[in-house]
Amino acid sequence: MAGKAMLRDGKKTLPHLQKSGSTIIAIDAPAHGQSSGKEFNVPLYAEFINKAVEKYKPTIIIGHSIGGAACVYHQYLFPNTSINKMVILGAPSDLKTLIDNYISMLSLNTKMFSLLESKFLDRFNFKLEDFSGQKFASEFNVEGFIAHDTSDDVVAFAEGKKIHSNWKNSQFIETKGLGHGMHDDALYNKVIEFLFSEGSK
Repeated sequence: MAGKAMLRDGKKTLPHLQKSGSTIIAIDAPAHGQSSGKEFNVPLYAEFINKAVEKYKPTIIIGHSIGGAACVYHQYLFPNTSINKMVILGAPSDLKTLIDNYISMLSLNTKMFSLLESKFLDRFNFKLEDFSGQKFASEFNVEGFIAHDTSDDVVAFAEGKKIHSNWKNSQFIETKGLGHGMHDDALYNKVIEFLFSEGSK
């Protein structure tokens, strides 16, 4: 079944998708790769994704890490698009958890968290603790494939489980030893099977 697939962080996934005969649209996040701008955050990324979805009308969207979180948020904001299947790999559920980890990793003080929270409240009109993929997924009607690695040291394994817990039409794959990158032919084959096997929508 050929179609249109949109992905982020998909260099290693690309050869597997190409075998399906799909048209593949790969995007760079704002302020990443060939994209312009100096600002990068999940809400802005979700808006960026929506522009590409409106233009190219993909039926599949694939995101890894922050790209996965942006895909989840995009689906929450824009539920009535051409998308009918999503693949989310190694993605955080809760923005607050991700920012707490970031602040800890860089040994920043609590003032930095307050500044970030104020920025999100002023710019996007929500508190960090209100941004939850787990909550957003409870409203999804699209089919979902979520995978997360138990040894992910960037985004905790529990984050992927949170997203899956409320997404009624999703499956969860636990991987071991792949880390945050999750590059693995066996995993990619499961993704392809989910997307293109007989009987799939």
